[in-house]
Amino acid sequence: MSFPLPIDRGVSRFLSTIDFITLRRTSLTHYNDKEAWRIYCRKMPLNFPGLSDRKKVGLHYLLGWALKFPAPCGSHDWFQMIVNWLTFKSSIKIIYTFLFHFSREFLLDLDIGHMTARQRFIWLRLYHRNSRVFKRQTLEYDYNERPRKIARRDDRMYRDILTRC
Repeated sequence: MSFPLPIDRGVSRFLSTIDFITLRRTSLTHYNDKEAWRIYCRKMPLNFPGLSDRKKVGLHYLLGWALKFPAPCGSHDWFQMIVNWLTFKSSIKIIYTFLFHFSREFLLDLDIGHMTARQRFIWLRLYHRNSRVFKRQTLEYDYNERPRKIARRDDRMYRDILTRC
């Protein structure tokens, strides 16, 4: 990618997550610089393959704030506090992807009673996105019993024309 602005690769190592995102938001060219996002994600302790580089930064930012919750990390109460805390759709999607890969048993026991209607709708929609309600079942036919289209005879197509003549 041709980058017309000064390259800032050496600065990214020393910035906090908030400062890095603020720097990236200064211009559209900086924000769309995928290589800078990739370089910044290399120093992240959790390398999650299912997310883009921007979402990895968001996941680490959310988990950094979630570490301040009073429940022990990784417990059912801690995950429930995170779920109740999130309000934005993008952050809910990021945490759902994280929970879907690392703690599926929590998603089965998710308590949605303390959420707003909007939060509940987003979580339920994401939860049911990966489950099939109707499973396709193939029909088993005997060798000669499979239904086929009946071949159309040509004289039927022209019956009305032939009777008028």
